[in-house]
Amino acid sequence: MEHSITLKAMRETHQNWFTRVTRGDSNRHVSDLAGISAATLGRQLRDNTLSADLIIKIATAYDESPVIALVDLGFISARWLHDVGTTTALSKATDEELTDELLRRLRLIGNEPVDELAARREAGAHVGTPDYDDGTVREFDYDPSEYAADSSPNEQKEREKRGEDPID
Repeated sequence: MEHSITLKAMRETHQNWFTRVTRGDSNRHVSDLAGISAATLGRQLRDNTLSADLIIKIATAYDESPVIALVDLGFISARWLHDVGTTTALSKATDEELTDELLRRLRLIGNEPVDELAARREAGAHVGTPDYDDGTVREFDYDPSEYAADSSPNEQKEREKRGEDPID
């Protein structure tokens, strides 16, 4: 429905929009109702170019959507009728929603160092679950050479060779 209203009204001139929204009320009545200067309104109507400020005030005075009016008259894109900017969306989110989303994203990252994440992000790579982790559970494959503690000498045996007391 919004699309059909917008497409119809986009063919309107500022004068046609003004006449339709105000239902033919006099310029004096419109200016009083909208709290705008009658002289400014008259001048802009003669030029068939209403300013965004006047359009907002007139639409509001007549209980019409100022956003749809600005879209209809070409001041802003119809995309803003549906899309909310990131800052607006974040400001409307509760603290709980924000922290839940942050925790969800942190869980996707795993234990990757922050500088590696930043480098991947700059390179345009998706930051999240590493590509090599496909979620398949496999048998634990223990390779003692991968672990420093496993390749070190047995400290207890070394102490005993030297005749030292055992570690408590």
